[in-house]
Amino acid sequence: MTKTKPYSKPNPNSKNCCDIGFDCEEIWRQFEEVVSRQSSCNVTMQDYHQMFDVMAQTLPCNKFLFWSKTRALMQSYAAVFKHFWTLEDTLVGYMFNDLIWCGFDFSSCPRWSACNNHPVFSLWRQASQNFAEMACGNITVLLNGSIANAFNRRSMFGSVELDSLNPQKVDYVNIKNFNEK
Repeated sequence: MTKTKPYSKPNPNSKNCCDIGFDCEEIWRQFEEVVSRQSSCNVTMQDYHQMFDVMAQTLPCNKFLFWSKTRALMQSYAAVFKHFWTLEDTLVGYMFNDLIWCGFDFSSCPRWSACNNHPVFSLWRQASQNFAEMACGNITVLLNGSIANAFNRRSMFGSVELDSLNPQKVDYVNIKNFNEK
């Protein structure tokens, strides 16, 4: 489970994550400790707290982009409007996006839906909560208007990020409801 491309913030100054103040060895140690000491269905959001503390970032206000059921659209939208930050643009998003793990016991690797405390699901819930708690100023949300429930309370946005937004820090929510047609 490795990424070969260096982490870069969404700006022209691409830098390796270890060269911009992150202790990559410590991040790995924290991650390894979480996934090696728990069974595949017993990793909670709280188990990742120390790892997230090591990789904490501060993002600029008025640039947060949230999405639900619009991944391909979000990627295109963020590529055109480069000033936005998505969860995938953060260090945790860069490191863990599209990766699957279930501890170091690969003989029993349950699906996300098999348990509430799946290690991948717990990491993304914690990452989503942290991202939403950081949000400030004007934020943008992309929703898929082509499906029956553009807003789903059980999605990561509906169940974690929305509840974690701080009304003292978020001034305005710009909701963009896109249709594929």
